[in-house]
Amino acid sequence: MLNLYFLRHGESGFDAPSDVERVLTTKGHHDTSALYGHFLKDKLSNFDTVFCSPYQRTQQSCDNVLSSFSDIEPAHTQLKEQLVPNSTPEAISDFLYADSIATQKSQHDQHILIVTHMPIIAYVLAFLVEGELRAANQYAMQPGSCAHISCDTPLRGLAHLQGIHHPDSLNT
Repeated sequence: MLNLYFLRHGESGFDAPSDVERVLTTKGHHDTSALYGHFLKDKLSNFDTVFCSPYQRTQQSCDNVLSSFSDIEPAHTQLKEQLVPNSTPEAISDFLYADSIATQKSQHDQHILIVTHMPIIAYVLAFLVEGELRAANQYAMQPGSCAHISCDTPLRGLAHLQGIHHPDSLNT
């Protein structure tokens, strides 16, 4: 079984020369760092694979989450061009499927962290869970939110939503 954790990067500022170089605000760092203690700690002890958009704010968000795990180093994160904001759900599903086939020989559940952006995160969740893109508004995520889905194969309409956790709900 694949457990996919889709993390939207934390809140970021707008004072960078380009969108790619935008960095997290203090709140963005806090929200993504707190995710482990409030949500992930009870679900898993490690990620088997980590994929991240090459944008600065997603890499910072990823590093914040991974720093809570003792066995993962940020250097093991795979940067994927398919995870940029203007990507397609099909492109993300394709590389996740290829990765799941490559690691299929594993006997244990796989836990995969995917750090990306809106709106692509809503579209890929709708694609994998509902099988159609028009359901994307149901999966809108605020900065620092994390969605957990599970599936045997990451293809259109075959995943099951386990939950979406927002930073504001983590503080309660």
